[in-house]
Amino acid sequence: MAVSSICVHHIPCLVTCDPGREGLGKIYDASVVFSSDNIIRYVGRADEAPVDTADKVLDLSVLRGGYVGLPGLVDCHTHSVFAGSRSAEFAERLRGVPYVEILQRGGGILSTVSATRVASKEELTASARARINQFVRNGCTTCEIKSGYGLSVEAEKKILEVVVHAIGLWLFSNFVFSRVKRIRCVKRATGGSEVCRGWCRRFWRTRYLASSGTRGRST
Repeated sequence: MAVSSICVHHIPCLVTCDPGREGLGKIYDASVVFSSDNIIRYVGRADEAPVDTADKVLDLSVLRGGYVGLPGLVDCHTHSVFAGSRSAEFAERLRGVPYVEILQRGGGILSTVSATRVASKEELTASARARINQFVRNGCTTCEIKSGYGLSVEAEKKILEVVVHAIGLWLFSNFVFSRVKRIRCVKRATGGSEVCRGWCRRFWRTRYLASSGTRGRST
């Protein structure tokens, strides 16, 4: 039988960020009940939780240690699709090498743009998935991905195709350009303004769960 609701029971400390509660809205020995459509049906004390309405109960009282329940983290600005690494440059910056000097010899953002342009969709997909999985492991449940490391119509289109088709997540995809005319070029290259506006109209109230690609409702 499909699980229609889940109760996470006896959370030692739950941070709700409820403005109606003092401080961070902490509830000690708390429970949360989720419905099958990803809606939170109950948040409160464990002794008042409608446990009998849940098809599955995850009882955290069996765990030892000071566990804390937190709202999912939201990363609203990422460039998750790119190739190459600038870790060596970071070490140089720590040693005091000016960024302008690094840039003048083809490093900095220019090296990332070059690597991203020559990378295949398969390579970009694999590296982007690894980064998104790392987000999830660190408690990030909502992730925005923008393009910007292509700086040409063809490369930007490739990045967006990786985001929308290859990664397979419900996402807001943002375009990073210094001039409006370039945004219009990408709109034409990706199927016109209908594609860009369609994402905003259709998904503006959607929460994106990077761990499974499952679309949930925002609350």
